[in-house]
Amino acid sequence: MPEHRIGRAPSSNFWLRAMILAPSAASMTSTVFGDTDMTILRSYFSKPTATVAMAFSEDPHAGLACDQFSGEAVVSVPTTPFMTAALR
Repeated sequence: MPEHRIGRAPSSNFWLRAMILAPSAASMTSTVFGDTDMTILRSYFSKPTATVAMAFSEDPHAGLACDQFSGEAVVSVPTTPFMTAALR
């Protein structure tokens, strides 16, 4: 009876095989050569027009309970607009 071997698939990716064979994903590192092009992230660095109003409290869940429903189904969240100084 001929021995059958499982060969690698023609579309096999080297990095996918490395991840499967690695003992831990934390042990894998990569190196970037050259400057990083951050222009694709430009939209994430824009200043927002408003933010959700938050405060520190002793209750980290702000009175929310996960075992029962109480209160309104839809609640408007208070926001605070950003004020920019006028340039002269």
